Amino acid sequence: MTGGARPGADVPAASQHEAAARPGDTAAGRVRPASRRGWPWVWALASGVVAAAAVRPPGAASDVRAAFAHAGGLRASWLGVAVAAEVVSLAGGAAAQRRLLSAAGVSLPWRTVSGVVFASTGLARVMPAGPVAGGAWQAAEYRRRGAGAAAGLRAVLAGGLTSTVASRGCCWPGPR
Repeated sequence: MTGGARPGADVPAASQHEAAARPGDTAAGRVRPASRRGWPWVWALASGVVAAAAVRPPGAASDVRAAFAHAGGLRASWLGVAVAAEVVSLAGGAAAQRRLLSAAGVSLPWRTVSGVVFASTGLARVMPAGPVAGGAWQAAEYRRRGAGAAAGLRAVLAGGLTSTVASRGCCWPGPR
């Protein structure tokens, strides 16, 4: 066994990695991990957000001052209650998604499901046709992380249906 070859292999280790790589995955003979291939888009998006924020600080500052002027009787303690309620809501959504996935035989870590649910919720709020875009992204992420297409889609649809029914039930007018 010489030159970094694996036991039982006829080809040195470096050649095996190059043979396993897809075109465009190599940089100077090394294979980039799959998790690093998407980083240029993230950096470009982050740069755009920072540039937009840098261009508009005076206007943003006046918007914040105006918001606080209109919120004259705002109690800061209620802001803490609202933040805590949102955290509990997101944790409940993640727990429900994890439970739905485990019913389909998929075991994903709590941290992974929480991150996907949090990001999907953000996408649903800011994208056009938000709940559809967020749900489609969430199902694709579950599939990418090892859940089958059907299991991921069922978890997202069941979670969305349950959330919709529960929120409509809270807003339903009671008997008069």
